[in-house]
Amino acid sequence: MRFSFPRMAYRSGPVHVLFVCTGNICRSPLAEMILRHEIGDLPVVVSSAGTQSLEGHEMTEQNRRIAERNGVMDAHMHLARQVNSDMVKDSDLVLTLSREHRRHIVNLVPKASRYAFTLREFGRLALAFANQSTATVPEKVNAVEGMRNAIAGATKLRGTLPLLDDPGDDDVIDPYRKNDVVYEQSAEQLIPPIRIIAELLRKSAMELK
Repeated sequence: MRFSFPRMAYRSGPVHVLFVCTGNICRSPLAEMILRHEIGDLPVVVSSAGTQSLEGHEMTEQNRRIAERNGVMDAHMHLARQVNSDMVKDSDLVLTLSREHRRHIVNLVPKASRYAFTLREFGRLALAFANQSTATVPEKVNAVEGMRNAIAGATKLRGTLPLLDDPGDDDVIDPYRKNDVVYEQSAEQLIPPIRIIAELLRKSAMELK
């Protein structure tokens, strides 16, 4: 598969992806860990933070088990932290676990409206971009620039996809203080778009190695 790459080479260094939820002990660390696991050694810095972080707390036991079941071996090392404007400004892509979190990010850094999405929305955009017609890949583009271009290409599709019947479908269920069934439902909403995004990054990098 080949992708259409609009040029977006205004940053140097690795791609930065930031996940944001509320406490940074359930959804966003799970998303962070699974994406990092899925992309392997690609030059991508993946992190997470919370809008009302339980700073210094570990990941919940339920999501730690889900992470380990999906191949993550260091879930026990996560410690929650509070999101701040510098984290947002340093990111190429901010993926929030709900629309409320995205509003928080945009209020914190208004220009982030251009690169902040809910996770599920960006998953749909990434899939649509991956399914676009083949185009010529620009010459002399490295893997990092290729990934940034792919992110830009998906971003440009915002507003072109059919509207959701229920806007709430852009949110991932918050399982905090709920039972294991809710944790599994939350993971079922979270993991598929992570894998779509990971595939987009892998393919856009591999095409250019």
